[in-house]
Amino acid sequence: MSGKDINLIDPIFTGGRMGKIEIIVVLALIALILSSNIREPAPVTELRSMIWRLNCSEPACIISKVQIGTWADYGLVEKTKQEVLNGTVNEALSFLLAHNDAEVRQSFRSRIDEKISQVKLGGTPSDELILLAKELKFRAEHNSSDEESQRKFNEIKEWLAENGKKDFLYVYALDIIGIESRNMSRANLSDATLLLLSITNAPVNSELIGPNSEQVFLSRSVANEIGSDIPQERLAEDLCSLFAYYSITYPAVIIKDSIFSMMAIYALPLALICWMSVLSYFTSKGRGKSIAFQREYSKNLILTALLAIILFPILIQLSLLFSLFPAAIYIIFVLPILLPTFFYIWSSTNLLKDYGLIKISRERFLIARYKESILIAAGGALITVVSLLVISNMQRIFAYMSFGVVSALAVLFLLVFFSIFAVVLFPMFIEFTSQSCEIGNLRMRKRLKALAEKLGYNVGSIRVIPTAGSNLANAFQSGLIGNNVKIFIFETMLDRRKFNEKELEAVVAHELAHINKRHVLKTVFGYLLIASGVIALFVVVSLLLETANLGTAREVLAISAPYAALAVAFISTMWMMRKFEFEADSAAAQMGYATELISALKKIDKHNLTPTTLSRFATIFSSHADLTSRIKNLRETQESVSKR
Repeated sequence: MSGKDINLIDPIFTGGRMGKIEIIVVLALIALILSSNIREPAPVTELRSMIWRLNCSEPACIISKVQIGTWADYGLVEKTKQEVLNGTVNEALSFLLAHNDAEVRQSFRSRIDEKISQVKLGGTPSDELILLAKELKFRAEHNSSDEESQRKFNEIKEWLAENGKKDFLYVYALDIIGIESRNMSRANLSDATLLLLSITNAPVNSELIGPNSEQVFLSRSVANEIGSDIPQERLAEDLCSLFAYYSITYPAVIIKDSIFSMMAIYALPLALICWMSVLSYFTSKGRGKSIAFQREYSKNLILTALLAIILFPILIQLSLLFSLFPAAIYIIFVLPILLPTFFYIWSSTNLLKDYGLIKISRERFLIARYKESILIAAGGALITVVSLLVISNMQRIFAYMSFGVVSALAVLFLLVFFSIFAVVLFPMFIEFTSQSCEIGNLRMRKRLKALAEKLGYNVGSIRVIPTAGSNLANAFQSGLIGNNVKIFIFETMLDRRKFNEKELEAVVAHELAHINKRHVLKTVFGYLLIASGVIALFVVVSLLLETANLGTAREVLAISAPYAALAVAFISTMWMMRKFEFEADSAAAQMGYATELISALKKIDKHNLTPTTLSRFATIFSSHADLTSRIKNLRETQESVSKR
């Protein structure tokens, strides 16, 4: 496609011929609709039906219904909750063992307190001690000053480890309460209890690769027992352990009912990534080549993000057709991001080629971009692992706080850590991935060295990024302080047929002004200060709500804190960056480069097909003002300097 025959009217909204990416998204939507007819495996459906018909109120019955409901059918949890609210204190404690619920806990608080006060080790039945131990543990974790609850919990836990009745309830509570398994004879345990014990005690590699031979054998035995005439309590134990087994053979069953919540995992970050493209698409006006390119590029990113969101439920539904290993669920989580990312790189490369922005073959350009993407993906995986470790460990350290508040604090820590970490490492990353080098032209090096020395800067840190035969032109500086700070110039700007020497000097002067005024340092710490302030405010309010027993409002506020902080900090940072761009422009103009910088900026926008004007709304979310505003500022500065 040449610049002359570009269709300036977007086909996806006008009924015109659809491109490849639109066709793929439409096919994905059709596949999503068709996949909704896929049903869960028959054994799982049968177990689900049986647990709904279960009619008993022993601890094993309550726990089985709540646990299976938590795994795969939250409606069962609600049904059991209503039954428990009209039941006994032991039923309530059984419910709370499997699922924390503020309403149930509050409704039975006085009766639970009475039970705790009557505890006698050796006199109170082992099953009751297990139920009370969970409640005491909850109280101790959520109130660090409650030393009495902590003391009683430790006494009960120690007694249970030595003398507790080793049955289904005991095995179920091992990890929840943290009991050390002592004096447990496998010969006295039912097959259902053995299966549950085998699953809960499985090493990490078994959890990833699927059930072992013992679990397969026990599951068959339990399944055969379910078909016979057995007491309701025994049936409940069998159903719970067998569903635990199916959760590792059909991992998608566990998240199927939470599919919309899981989709939000993709929707939120993807929205953060492509919302600027949405703004650009719907606010761009005109019929020029640059407007057409920006709209087409924005549309590609939006449709790619939509494809990622659609792929997740499709893969979940398809996985219900097969018995998989548990680690497959991680693949299902990764593929909806990985596949659209590589597809986006391919489609955007084609777009750049069609608009004449790259001159080399698609294959060479694609290989370079795929290498960069693999490195970014590896870095993203590392960040994800570190983030999960931080959040999980902070949850243990601050166990007395709610999960939402701890998550907000963890996000604050990660925000500070990764912001500094990313800015410090970013220059090295650019050097490595772009294979940048120092300026080879000795004459140009001398000119830029003289310019840099005016501001006390080392010209050796001005790097040239190969553009792989593209027409893209840009320059930027990165790093915080000292030798970590570097200026990067696209190779295109060294082409004297496109940019003259004075224009290149003007651009470098602009970047040197950023360094001289420490704009990167101010931006990073300004961003962190604003984000930290917003999160801190949310955490303080959340703790006040926790004190006032407004649990739901507290959780909503605490969970939303990181996103609100990111939004406020982002908009504020964009304002700062626009202000710094004007400052750098003015500094370059004061050095006598106003006319050359205006000329260079016009050429950069032309080479990158960037629109010369932005709407006021779009400007709020942009790090740079539009070309028209920057030219106006440069001319005003030039006039001010000439009057001195």
